[in-house]
Formats: sequence, structure tokens, C-alpha cells
Amino acid sequence: MGFDAADCIAIDDALVGVKAALDAGMTVVHLNRFPDAEKTPKDAIMINSMYQLPTVIQQLTRERWGNSTTLKRYKGA
Repeated sequence: MGFDAADCIAIDDALVGVKAALDAGMTVVHLNRFPDAEKTPKDAIMINSMYQLPTVIQQLTRERWGNSTTLKRYKGA
């Protein structure tokens, strides 16, 4: 798609997807609804509700791109 993996944020609820995204070098948000039964890898960000996702994405966006409201868009968009 034209993006570097380091510039991507993957959101997944399956460990296989979380691990694949981490292996690819992406920032990963793991939607872990069962933290007692499933451990989130240490390099992933764990949330247990989709309601937490906007706050996490906003924080990651600010950390990576500052307060800019304009982010790089996919060239084909």
C-alpha cells in the first residue's frame, strides 16, 4: 500500500495477528477481551474495549506526528 511498517498501527484481537504485526515492525493495539486467559505481548498496547481505541489512536498520533491535524495519506486516495 506504500507505507513503511513503522508508520502503521495494527489493531487486532487475535494473537496470531498481533504477533505478525509486531514481527512486521508495526505499532500494535491488541483488543484483549480475556486478559486472564490470554497474555498481550509486551511490545503491544492492550485494550479490553473498543471504546478505548480512539484515545489510544489519538495518543499514538500525537506521539508520532505531533499536534498536526494533517497526516500523510495513501498516495492513491
